[in-house]
Amino acid sequence: MELAQRPTIVAMKGHPCTGKSTLALMLASKLQKCVVIDPDDVYDCIRDLCPTEHLMDLSFEAIGRIASKQLRSGIFQVIIIDSPLSSKAHLERLRQISTDVGTLLLIIECKPQDQYEWQRRLEQRGGSSEPEDLERLQEWYNGCGDYDTGNDVSKLVADTTKGFTFTNDHLDTAVRMLRSYKGTYTVDFNTWVEEFYPPLENDYRKETPKIEGETERERMERIFGGPFIHIPHLLTLSTSNIATSASCRGCLKPIISGPFYSCALCDLSIHKLCAELPDKKQLEPNQAPPFVNPSSHEYCFPETHECKIHADANLGFVADCYDCAFNTHLRSALVPTAVLHDCHQHPLFFTILSTLNKHGNTLFECHACGDLGGSAYYSCIECKLKVDVNCALLPPTRKDRHHRHNLTLTAPPPSGDNSDIEIYCNSCEKLRNPKHWIYYCAECEFASHLYCDRVTSTG
Repeated sequence: MELAQRPTIVAMKGHPCTGKSTLALMLASKLQKCVVIDPDDVYDCIRDLCPTEHLMDLSFEAIGRIASKQLRSGIFQVIIIDSPLSSKAHLERLRQISTDVGTLLLIIECKPQDQYEWQRRLEQRGGSSEPEDLERLQEWYNGCGDYDTGNDVSKLVADTTKGFTFTNDHLDTAVRMLRSYKGTYTVDFNTWVEEFYPPLENDYRKETPKIEGETERERMERIFGGPFIHIPHLLTLSTSNIATSASCRGCLKPIISGPFYSCALCDLSIHKLCAELPDKKQLEPNQAPPFVNPSSHEYCFPETHECKIHADANLGFVADCYDCAFNTHLRSALVPTAVLHDCHQHPLFFTILSTLNKHGNTLFECHACGDLGGSAYYSCIECKLKVDVNCALLPPTRKDRHHRHNLTLTAPPPSGDNSDIEIYCNSCEKLRNPKHWIYYCAECEFASHLYCDRVTSTG
C-alpha cells in the first residue's frame, strides 16, 4: 500500500468559530472512504444523563471507540474527528487508538491571527454581543487548548481569517502529501498552499524511483495517491536546436527544434511564440480578461479541452481539474502563457486553478497593485510572487490628464530604497504603497497608481 492511502485519523483542533467544521466537511468531500464524527452529537444525546463536568470526556471517549471500531472494520480509511481537542488527555487518547489500530494520526489546527475577525464570528454565532463579554470569552478560549502536541504527530496549522479562500482541493492535496511522508511535520497550511506545496525535508518522493516510461508528474501522483490539480507546470525555456518528437500543446503542431517551453514535471511542451502570444499582451485597466464574463465573473472559454489523464479515462473535461483548465487556456490562446515583463526580472507564467472558480475568488495579494486577486493569475516560479491577470497585461505606457508626459509602467527599486519616488499618488494625491507598481515619469518624478485617473494608453 502506498503511504498516501494509509488509514488515518484526522483530528481537528481549535476554538469555536475558527473554521474547524468547515474545513472538516470540505476535506471529507474529497477523500474516499471518509467519515466525519462530531463529539457534539454524542454530547447532545447524553447531556441529561450524567454530571456536566464529565460530559466532554464521556463524549470524546464514545467517539474514540466509534472511530477505533470503524477503522478496524476497514469500512472507512479516514476518520475526521471534528473536536476542539482542548484537552491534552483527548489527544493522548487518539494517540493510543492510532497505535492500537496501526493508523496515522494527523492534526489540522485552526488558529485565527485576526482577532477582530474571530470576534465578529463569535458575535454572529450568538450569545452576548457586549464587547466586554466577547473579550472575556476570547481570553478564556486563548488559554484553553494551548499545549504542545509533540513532534511525533504531523500537523497542518491553518488561519481561516486571512484574505485567502481555502478549497477542498487545497486540503485534499495537503493531506495526501502529509500522509505520503514517513516523517512527521508541522506545516503552515496557508504558506504551503501559496508556495504550491514545496517538498519538505527528507522528502519521501526522493526515495521512490520512477517506473519505466513514467513522467515526473505521474510518479508524484502515484506517490501521493491522486492527481496534482493545484500544482502549476514548472516551465523553462529551451533554445536548443536539437530535434524533438514533442508536439506543441497550444497549436498541436510538431516542435521541430527550439525555442520552446517545456515542463519539468510532465511532457508538456509549447512553442515560444504560442506561449508568449506577442499580439495579445495588453488589457485596458478595469477590462475583464477575455476568458471572464464581465457581468457574472464566471469563466467563459469558447470551448473546453480535457487533460491527458481524464482523456485516457474517457471522462472528458473535468471542471475542477487544474490540467483540464490549463489545457483549455492553452488551446483557446486568449492570453499569453508566458509574459516577459519589464517590471520583473523573471518570466511570469499563467496559472488557472480550475474553471469552477469565479475570477473574483480571493486567493492571494497581487504583487503589483496590492488588491486581492482571483483564481487566475501570473506567477514567478523563482520568487513565488503572484500578479493579477489585469496588472500583468497592462499597457507599458499611458497618458494622464494631470501630466504632460507619457507615464511608464514601473516597478519599485528591488532594494526597497524608495527615496527617489514619492509615496503619494500625484494623480489623486492619496497615499500609495511604495512596494507596488506605478505609472511613472522619471523626468518629472510624477507617480500614479496603476488604476488612477487614466486617460488612454500609448503603447
